[in-house]
Amino acid sequence: MDVWVRGYLLQPISSHDAFLLSLIVIAVGLVVIVVLVLVGAVALRIVRGGTRRHSANAEEARLMQEIYLGLEKLNDRVDSLETLMLDERKETTSV
Repeated sequence: MDVWVRGYLLQPISSHDAFLLSLIVIAVGLVVIVVLVLVGAVALRIVRGGTRRHSANAEEARLMQEIYLGLEKLNDRVDSLETLMLDERKETTSV
């Protein structure tokens, strides 16, 4: 008895062909799973990397602020020294 589906004759397959077909289906399934795991790992790395980068940016900003404050103090000291030197110079020239 022939079985026709939408104009195609369905023929029985051998057990060898059925085994190969099942191996192909399993292999394709494994490839899909591996791809999904890799995509998930990359997405997770991007998300965690962004968090690390954010904390690194915060650390860099804190260091830059410390440097800026240190330079402001240094500038104040230089201004004070300039004032002292100019005052000394005025005293020595006026005496």
